[in-house]
Amino acid sequence: MSDISNEYLLLFQAITQAADALEQVRQQLLVAQVLGEELYIEKE
Repeated sequence: MSDISNEYLLLFQAITQAADALEQVRQQLLVAQVLGEELYIEKE
């Protein structure tokens, strides 16, 4: 089995970090959506 080059390791780590950051943003947006919906319902 050949070794993975440092360039690909760096790229994989960057992609993994970006995916994790996007997941955190997605979770924050879901929370904001729920809160917005609750505020809208309470206003009616």
